[in-house]
Amino acid sequence: DRRNEEWLENLSEANVRHYRYPIHRSHLFFSTTSVASALHLVVVFLLARRYNDVFRLCVNCVTDAPLMRDEAQIWRRLLHISRDVDPSAVAARLRLALLTSAVGDSMPPTWDVARDARLYFELRAHVSAQCRLTPRDELETIESFSTVAHADGEKRKLNDESSWLLLNRRDLLRLALRADAPRNLATAAGASMWKISLRYPAYRPKDPPPDITARIIGLDAKSLLANFTTMSYSRPDEVAGVACCQRLCLLLDHGIELKGGKDALGFLFLYELITGTLKFEVCRGDSPYLLACYLVALLPDDVRGGGPKAPPGSLVGKLRAILEVACAAPSLVAGLPRFEDTRKFKLTTIVAGQDVAKKLLRNVQQYFSSRRADLARVPRYRADPPPTTAPVVALDASIARGNRSWQAAGHWNDNALARRSVHITADTNPRHLGINAGTTLHAASILCARFGDVDVLACGDRPLAAIAPLDTELIIRGPADHVHTSGRLPFDLTSQSASQGFLARQTLQRLRADVAEYAAAEAARTLPMLFGLATQAETAAAAAGPQPHVSRVAQLERRIDLLREADAAYAIEAAAACVGAARDGAGDVTSRAIWALKVRSGQEAGPWFELLVEQLLNTRGDRELNEINPGLGPRGIAVVRELTLRSLLASCRATQLAGCCAAAKLLGAALAAIPPVAAEIALRSCTLAEMLHARRSYCAGGAMTDGALLSFDPRMLVFEFVHGLLLRPGQCRLVDTFVAAASKGM
Repeated sequence: DRRNEEWLENLSEANVRHYRYPIHRSHLFFSTTSVASALHLVVVFLLARRYNDVFRLCVNCVTDAPLMRDEAQIWRRLLHISRDVDPSAVAARLRLALLTSAVGDSMPPTWDVARDARLYFELRAHVSAQCRLTPRDELETIESFSTVAHADGEKRKLNDESSWLLLNRRDLLRLALRADAPRNLATAAGASMWKISLRYPAYRPKDPPPDITARIIGLDAKSLLANFTTMSYSRPDEVAGVACCQRLCLLLDHGIELKGGKDALGFLFLYELITGTLKFEVCRGDSPYLLACYLVALLPDDVRGGGPKAPPGSLVGKLRAILEVACAAPSLVAGLPRFEDTRKFKLTTIVAGQDVAKKLLRNVQQYFSSRRADLARVPRYRADPPPTTAPVVALDASIARGNRSWQAAGHWNDNALARRSVHITADTNPRHLGINAGTTLHAASILCARFGDVDVLACGDRPLAAIAPLDTELIIRGPADHVHTSGRLPFDLTSQSASQGFLARQTLQRLRADVAEYAAAEAARTLPMLFGLATQAETAAAAAGPQPHVSRVAQLERRIDLLREADAAYAIEAAAACVGAARDGAGDVTSRAIWALKVRSGQEAGPWFELLVEQLLNTRGDRELNEINPGLGPRGIAVVRELTLRSLLASCRATQLAGCCAAAKLLGAALAAIPPVAAEIALRSCTLAEMLHARRSYCAGGAMTDGALLSFDPRMLVFEFVHGLLLRPGQCRLVDTFVAAASKGM
C-alpha cells in the first residue's frame, strides 16, 4: 500500500519516495544504487518467483553499518514471504543468510534459518542448478544454522530423518573438502580415515507396540470374522500419471477409512494394491505395493483406520493388522490370496451375509498361520539398522567422474587474470573450427565477423577516428606544430640557505624529475584538431561565417550517432548470442534438445551474461565454463570468449561515441550561437577532436603469429564497460603502479 503511513514515515529518514535503478547504456542490465534498493528488488523478485535473480542479487544486500529505517522495514518483510518453500526460494534465502552472517549485529535474519537449512537438504535434488550452494556453503550452513549439529546424542535419537541427513552430509563434506582427500575410490576404500559412518534414524518408542502378528495368528476363523458388519468397495479403474495423482489427492482429502469411507476405497483397495491385482501408477512402472505401504502409513489412529485408539477386538483393528503385516514382510506378499468379487450383482456395499469378504479374510488368516516361522522374524518395532560406512573422495574428482549434483556455478572468482587477447576474425571461422551449421554456436561464430578486425583495433590501441566514416575528420599536429615546455625548473633556489637541508634537496630533486617527465611527454604529444578548425585563423573564419561548418558538424554528428546505434545493437545481439552459444549442447539434434530442456528446467546451470563477463577475469574461467557445459569443448569456449569480448568492446565504443555525439551537439550549438564566439568554438572543437582521437592506453597490439589483434588487461575493460567511461593513460599508469607495489608486498 503506497499510502501506508508507517512505510512512508520510514522512507522519510532517507528522503526518498522511490528507488532508482540505472539502466546500462548497452541495455543489457541495470544496477542497484543502495542496500535499500537491492533489498527492495530482492523482495520483488521473490514475490515474482524469479529465484535465480534473487540468488545472484544477494551479494549487493550486505552492509556492516546499522540499517536505516527504510532498509530495516524491507529486511523485516522477508519474514512474511519466508513461507515460500519452493526449493530455489529456500536456497536463495540461505544464500542471503550466509552472506549476512558476518554482519549479524546489523542484519540478523528475521526468518527461521534453521528451518530453511533443514528444508534445503531435504529438497536439494529439486533446487535449480543456478541456486545451488557450493559444498563449502553447505558445510557452513549445517555448522552455523542447523541446531542438530550441536545437539547431544539423546536428542538426536528423537529427531526426524532430516536431522540424520544433515549429520551424514556434514561428515561427508568435512572429509571431501580436505586438500589431501583421495581422488579415487580404491584409495578411499583402503583407508579407514577416509570413510564415514552413515547414521539412520532410530524409531524406538518408549513402549514397543504389541505384536501385530498375534492379532491374526492367535485368532481362529470365527474370532477373526466377529463383529463383521459391512464395508464398502467400488473397484476403481486402473490409471496412471495425472489421473492417478488426481484420484489419490481426492482420496487423501476425504481421508482413508478401512471400511470404505466416502470414496468406497478402504481395506480392499489397499489389499489389491499390495497383492498387485490393481494397477495405480504415478509414473509408468511404479510399484503398487510401495504406494500401498505409503497409504497404510497414513491411516488414522482412530476407529476409521484401526489404530491404537480403535476399540479392542474391532474388525478395523484386525484389518489394519493384515495390512501392516503385509507391509512389514514383503517376501510373503507373493503367496497372499487374491481378492475376487464373485458376486452376481456387484454393489458397492458388502454386508455380513456375503461370502466374498469372509472368504478372503479366512484365507488370509489361514495363510498367515501356515507361515508362523516367517512371521516370527518380522520386527516388532523398527530399530537401528546395522551401521554402514561409505568411502569419501575429493569433490572435484567426484565432479570429474560425472557427478554433476555437486556443480555450483558463479561462486568463485579470483579476478587475477591479467591478460586476454582478441583474435582475428579468421580464427573464429566455423569451417576452420569444424562447427556444425544450424547450431547456436555456428551463428555465434559468424556473428564475430560482423565486428571485424578494423573495429576491434579502433576499440584498442588505435584512435576512434580510425573508423572509415570518421577517418577524414581529424588533422594531427605533430610535436613541431605546438609550443614545447622546457625541461628545467623556472626558478633557481640553490643560492638560498633554506634549500640546503635534506628535505629541501629531496623536494627539489623530485620537482626537477617531474618537470623533465612532463617536458618529454609534451615533446612527444600530438595534438588532434578538427579539419577546418585546426588553427586560430580557421576558427576566427568559422566564427565570421559559421553556416558551412554548422552543416558539416551536423553531418558528422549524424554519422557518429549511426555508428553508436550500430555498436549498441551489435552489443545487445552479441550478448544474447554468446549466452545462447554457451548453453548450446553437443551432439545431434536430440542430444542438444535434451540439454536445452535440462537447462530450461533448472537441472543444469545455463550460463548467463554476467557470469560470462566475470569469467573473463577468472584464471579458472575457461575451466568453469567447460564444467558448466561439457559439450562446448575448447573451440566452443574460444568462440564464446571472442564474442563476449567483442560485445564488451562494441558497448564501450558505443558509450564513447555517445560522448562524441554530445560533444558534436555542443560544437554545433557554439557555431549556431548569435553571435558565435571564436574561443568557445575552439574549445568545443578541441574537446571533440580529443574524444575522437582517444584510445585505450592499456591495449597493445597482439603478436600476429598467434592471430591476436589486441592484448589487454580484461579487468580494465570490464571496469569501463560497467561504469561507461574511458580510462585515461594517467589512471592506467596509477593502477599499474598500485598493482606492482602490491605484488611486491609493499
